[in-house]
Amino acid sequence: VILNQDFGESKAKNGYHIWSKEENASIEDGALKLTVNVDSKTKTMNGSTMVSYERFLLKDTVWEIRFKVDKSLGGDWFVFLISPKHSPKSPNVYNQFYSTSDTEELREITPIELQSTQGNFRSALWLYNTQYNYGSCIDSERKVSIDDSFYDEWHTIKFIWGTDSYTCYLDDVQVYEVYKNDIIKNIPENDLYGSIYLGADLMGEWHGVINPNMPTHSYKVDYVKVWREVK
Repeated sequence: VILNQDFGESKAKNGYHIWSKEENASIEDGALKLTVNVDSKTKTMNGSTMVSYERFLLKDTVWEIRFKVDKSLGGDWFVFLISPKHSPKSPNVYNQFYSTSDTEELREITPIELQSTQGNFRSALWLYNTQYNYGSCIDSERKVSIDDSFYDEWHTIKFIWGTDSYTCYLDDVQVYEVYKNDIIKNIPENDLYGSIYLGADLMGEWHGVINPNMPTHSYKVDYVKVWREVK
């Protein structure tokens, strides 16, 4: 079951309001379609964000998404990420983010995200320190350059969460493998779960001002599959 998630009140640097709108999510030809658009009259950016109710134990899992995106010049942000959660049996189950300590949270496991104005994918695991209000990547960001032929075609991303490392494949070609650091290794593997998160947005507070001339564009998802290796 998929839920549309609302960002609430959020603003870009040039005063544009950023919203996730339920009407921007639809089914087209059997695929999920997430749309993002800008309304210069009302100074709003209307995107769509979807997160699954169900959470999945990450241990020895493979995550695969088949997707297609439009090419635009508007500073868009298409993302497929895993939102870390505690075990349903954990006393921290109701925390919004996964707590790795009293002051640190593992907020995102991003197999890959696309910023089409830059012509590349980037990816990272993101840790946030609640004491100092500071976020940082647990590992170095990885970028994969793409050209215009990438757009308007179906592609697959496969993300494998193994015992000692995690690996990502784009169209069956390995784009990175990262060995887990001590922070990740020290998380009890039967406690770390994840929800599916999909977004088509313009995150103005992170990526600069909203372009009022940006055309409407979309992010289509054919499927997301999660399965576990049996050892």
